[in-house]
Amino acid sequence: MDRELASDSIAGFVRAHLDRAALTSTEPLVRSVDILSRHWDAWLTAGGHPGSASYVGPLEPPRVAAAADARKGLTPRDPLRRGADLETDRAHLLALSARAANSNERRCVALWVATMMWGSGTLNGRGPWRTAQGLAFDGLGALLTQSHRRLRANDVAEAYRIAATIPGSAESSFTKWLWAASLGLDDPAPQPLVLDGRVRATLASIGVRPSHNATGYVDYVETMALAAAELRSADRLRGATPEKLEWLLSVRAP
Repeated sequence: MDRELASDSIAGFVRAHLDRAALTSTEPLVRSVDILSRHWDAWLTAGGHPGSASYVGPLEPPRVAAAADARKGLTPRDPLRRGADLETDRAHLLALSARAANSNERRCVALWVATMMWGSGTLNGRGPWRTAQGLAFDGLGALLTQSHRRLRANDVAEAYRIAATIPGSAESSFTKWLWAASLGLDDPAPQPLVLDGRVRATLASIGVRPSHNATGYVDYVETMALAAAELRSADRLRGATPEKLEWLLSVRAP
């Protein structure tokens, strides 16, 4: 992928779909997501419903404890609000990411669970099951801490390769982990970002098609950094960060 051409295409798309309030403000995005706790309870405490075909449990007590850590601090919501009784957002993930900054295993697992909840919201019915699949895997903590350490070393490609082996995890979810894990780190370079189907659909609509591998992911995050720098310099959009561009690509998906 030609990064300069791709960054020009992304910058052009942003100019055509400009959210000036977000891109002129230097404040981070809120990125709030509704959660329905009853969709998660059995999966995070018992691995699902014993006797069902999708049951993955029982879960080890340390994993249940880490999952409970992930739910601490979620914002209670009116249960009549679109069927959701909890809310999570970027600030919640940032707080968990800061606690996991030294690649502590339990804290990395807690952050991963919180990220899976954030990424699933109330729409992805398989999210709780896929999260339980990961929690039932003996090597989950080791994979997450190894991936986290590579992020701390700015080795995004290897962090991607490791995260890609998490059971029940596809690119749309493990790149959310990479993004969330990087929030609590000091100026990671390049900045990991979410790369899911919505972002890919928008990129494809402007002729940008990152490969489905670690090399393609690094191309994507470095290209987004170039596009953000161009918008800050040429368009004086001082709040144009790679994360805000990723968010705009997602919300403007065709």
